[in-house]
Amino acid sequence: MTGGRIHEFEALRGALAAWVVIGHVFKHSGYMPDALRPFPLLGDPGMPVDIFIILSGFVIFSLLDHKHEGYWPFITRRFFRLFPLFLVVLLVSAMLVVPALAWREAFPWKTPFLEGVIAINQASADYLAAHFMVHLTMLHGLVPDAILPFSQYGIVGQAWSISVEWQFYLVAPLLFYLLRRRPVALGLVVLGLVGLHSRYWLGEGFALNQGQFFLAGIVSYYLYRNLAASGPQLFLGAATAIALLFWISLRPISLTIWVVALAAAMHAKNGGKNPLSYVSSLAVPQWLGRISYSVYLWHALVIVCLSRLILIAIPGISQSQHSALLMVSTVVGTLGLSAASFRLI
Repeated sequence: MTGGRIHEFEALRGALAAWVVIGHVFKHSGYMPDALRPFPLLGDPGMPVDIFIILSGFVIFSLLDHKHEGYWPFITRRFFRLFPLFLVVLLVSAMLVVPALAWREAFPWKTPFLEGVIAINQASADYLAAHFMVHLTMLHGLVPDAILPFSQYGIVGQAWSISVEWQFYLVAPLLFYLLRRRPVALGLVVLGLVGLHSRYWLGEGFALNQGQFFLAGIVSYYLYRNLAASGPQLFLGAATAIALLFWISLRPISLTIWVVALAAAMHAKNGGKNPLSYVSSLAVPQWLGRISYSVYLWHALVIVCLSRLILIAIPGISQSQHSALLMVSTVVGTLGLSAASFRLI
């Protein structure tokens, strides 16, 4: 841990961002997870996003616990953490909505996923001004499809989770206050929110529908702060607390990965040494963690542009060759663009 940053979690961010990129390259190459056996998880970019949300719950409650600042200073800092780069990516993506639609329609290896992406792209083009204005609030995940089709995925598809983050930031100080001063009231609020929880209401861009992952992060923070244990007891304490959340989650693999990272961080905090903490402290994983937000926002644009260039430059290329070339060029292009924007924006 250095300067308030936990090495294991910083490196985890980088690994999660890389996982998202790999998953989207496969999906945008026409491969679905089942085609990637024995490693189908590589083709599921949604799973690392679950862990990003858990991390957010942990980090935000840690900040609120340590900084003791008012609501407006907190929310202002969070806004400027998200919005500047988000705005740049939103502007570039909006300018490419129409050509990207044509590129995707001409793609030769369509899947149900890609047909869905085309439908979202079409809605973004049809209602571009409305999508753009709603995205400027970063609350596009709250707009039902009946009002604005595919609002949570429009223009910048992966930014549905940015809306989830922003929604959480807006209410996190209140939740933190209730936890410290009014735990009974917080319990009633949580029960009410659980009653409202539904993926059929609004969708995954609604922060409440990601509540189990935020809760896992919040519980993890208090475990990390308060639990003094070592060896098997450490892992058992963390795993037991988080395992309860498996019952309300359809994605236990995400929580399992998180428990492993949390246990390593807690072990290192108590002076222990473990391979995961050692690897996490190395320069490259730490650098990837620092630019992970940029990687997450830029990679989809890089994929769609490079995919089109490859198909134009190499007529008759096979699907597997296209996928391999797209993977290499996307990784290089995304890292370069992300490193530059991290320094400049």
